[in-house]
Amino acid sequence: MSDGKGGLRRVVRPQTRYRPLSVEQDDERSRLLSNIQSFYHHASARHTAAAICVGLLDPVSNILANTLLSDEVAPPVDDADLARRSLDGLVAFLLYFFPYLADWDAVRYLLLADADLLVAARLIVASRGMTAFSIASAASEPALRLAAQVAGHPEPERLVRAWMSLSSRLHQAVTVLSAEPTNLQGIQTLLAADEEPPPAPDLEQSWSLAASRQAYHNITNTPRHHTSSLMRVLLHAFRGFYLRALARLPAGELRTRFHEVIVKAGHCYGPMDPVSNIILNTVWYDAVFPAAAPPPAKGT
Repeated sequence: MSDGKGGLRRVVRPQTRYRPLSVEQDDERSRLLSNIQSFYHHASARHTAAAICVGLLDPVSNILANTLLSDEVAPPVDDADLARRSLDGLVAFLLYFFPYLADWDAVRYLLLADADLLVAARLIVASRGMTAFSIASAASEPALRLAAQVAGHPEPERLVRAWMSLSSRLHQAVTVLSAEPTNLQGIQTLLAADEEPPPAPDLEQSWSLAASRQAYHNITNTPRHHTSSLMRVLLHAFRGFYLRALARLPAGELRTRFHEVIVKAGHCYGPMDPVSNIILNTVWYDAVFPAAAPPPAKGT
């Protein structure tokens, strides 16, 4: 996904007219990349290809945890390259969870959240009023796996299993990781804990912890402009209303009678629900302004 490209295929493609200028996109991506690079400097450890900042905690904690989970004999990797790959992985996670989010908008959320993945996700959920959203949905593991793959992690499945296992002990992990100096032995012991049966994932714990981090408090009152992504969500809802209305209209008369009418007057506003309004407005217009002649049959 580097430079807006990569292996991800978008099912929902953002409309070009909402795309920011290239210079603006490049500037925001560069600033985010600089932030991520600073986390690797702060982590100050020997980093391998597994040390991506994708995970359920803050970026530095994710780097440390992923480093300790990696193969100790793996050769070190340049921090600048790790930062670029981590950025791509973070964006991939958000695009998987929020299919109407443009990649440049994902970068903006991450920039606002100081590259904290779940803080960025919380901001998206709050800005869209997604009251039914749950981080514990079936999309969590695939999103994390995709992020690891896009970021070039050598063992994406291992990363997912480790974080799912650790998700029920994140409070312990935070305590160990925040110790000064960092208690590496304690982290390794926590990550290597092998319980039988393994604990059930508790992703809600990671969601709650994200709300307690400073990055989240820094942005809760920050104004944001979400016109483009919200409009895409709304347009998709409208498409669904019209498809349902078309399915309810008489199939035999749909093309010969109602097709042109629904385009002219099948508005979804009115006193009833959107689908009923579409049907009501279509039938009313057809009755009041009947077509002089039906459209020609196909092939004539």
